[in-house]
Amino acid sequence: MKLRIGDKVRFLNEKGEGIVSRIKDNTTVFVEMSDGFEIPYLASQLVAIHTELIVDKNTDNIELIPDANIADAIYFVVEPDHEMPLLRNEYNLYLYNASAFYMLYTYSIKDDEYYQALKNGNVGPYQKILLKQVKIQFFKDFQQHTIEAVLFKNSHYRRQVPISESIYIEAKSLSTSDTIKHSNLNFRYMLFIKG
Repeated sequence: MKLRIGDKVRFLNEKGEGIVSRIKDNTTVFVEMSDGFEIPYLASQLVAIHTELIVDKNTDNIELIPDANIADAIYFVVEPDHEMPLLRNEYNLYLYNASAFYMLYTYSIKDDEYYQALKNGNVGPYQKILLKQVKIQFFKDFQQHTIEAVLFKNSHYRRQVPISESIYIEAKSLSTSDTIKHSNLNFRYMLFIKG
């Protein structure tokens, strides 16, 4: 079995465990102990108990696969309370994280020349969060809605460019738009808004 950087290993002939920090040659690896010291060991004297993603690009056994998928996206969803436009009274605003990343976000509206943060927090992978429940007058008063987000993982990942997107929503477009049903998003009705 070939050990890789990031593998958690136990020692065969003594007590203890550590993480493979670097590879010296085909038979010897350096194991970082819990106290931070690196000790060289023969690979044959180690047993892998947990493997992690490798981060050293120069090691010969690495196959890097991009984290981001084309289908990964962040959705700003406007969900009306009724399918028929004449019966709509309230709208739920959601942020849906359809990616494998955790997301720190801020939802703001533009009030004259300044922005006002209405909600911030974090959303896990493939989760949604209710940002606000509003009436149609809210869209008449505030047309520019801004989402700013930072994407990350709790393990190794490729750096993602921070998101800062503004969406302009006019109240009249909400009253005339048809709803769409999207089974993957788990919303009753959803308006598709082009940014």
